[in-house]
Amino acid sequence: MDQANLKPLHEYQLIDLIRIWTQYKKQLFFFTVLCVLISTIVSLILPEYFKSRTILYPISMTMADRNMIFGQQQGQAEFSYFGNKYDASRILQVANSSEVIDYIINKYDLKSHYKYKAEEKYLFTKVKEEFLDNYHALKNDKDAIEITLLDTDKEKCAQMVNDIATKIDEIATKPVTEGKAKIIKMLEMELKNKNGELTVASSAANKDNLTSEIKQLSEALTQYKVSNNDKFSSITILEKAAASEKKTKPVRWLIVALSVLGGFFFSLLTAVVVNQISYIRKTI
Repeated sequence: MDQANLKPLHEYQLIDLIRIWTQYKKQLFFFTVLCVLISTIVSLILPEYFKSRTILYPISMTMADRNMIFGQQQGQAEFSYFGNKYDASRILQVANSSEVIDYIINKYDLKSHYKYKAEEKYLFTKVKEEFLDNYHALKNDKDAIEITLLDTDKEKCAQMVNDIATKIDEIATKPVTEGKAKIIKMLEMELKNKNGELTVASSAANKDNLTSEIKQLSEALTQYKVSNNDKFSSITILEKAAASEKKTKPVRWLIVALSVLGGFFFSLLTAVVVNQISYIRKTI
């Protein structure tokens, strides 16, 4: 080691780093080669992940309304078909809900797929965290909902993404269909009561009023039944998920390149530290 060239760290310039590199170039070279070998081996044994994606647009829930189907709001159908920001937020909330995530974890037995042992502590939490690390549902710059998933099994990955879209639609439409079913039940009960009143009505005026009410109730009941039987969807799928032909990660060349750069700068920093220790010993 050249003792004459030792100096405090704050006086270092680029020429001093070059001097240190030339002084320790053998050690730096061997350490960098070691980093190349280790990073190459690690990148080769890392599992390959494939990405599947589906793109969908929310549909306005007013499209399921009986008034939209049978009359007064026909002129607004085209304008409101794809819904607004509130419909998009509703679909995003469903996509990121525990109901959807838990459904996929259980249906595809991700505990086994992620190779967790049955006796593992906090098993479901760990599985859910790993799934969420690879799962993303967000609104893109085109105001569409984009759902992506990474997995080591490209076929299963595509199936899971498509099942997620189906489950989102099922959950989003459930309140509408349940609400219509309740209204249908109420209308049927009211219609039954009115028919009972009609059988015992005595005056002609009362009979006419009851007949008119029964007619209106019957029309409403028929419309609700038709709209409830209609296969309404809360989303339009623009792009269905398909198995990816190319892996998404790991990017092996990037892992090796970053390891080489990191290894070189770490070894150079170590050489600087060694020089500083020598300088401190010299000045004591």
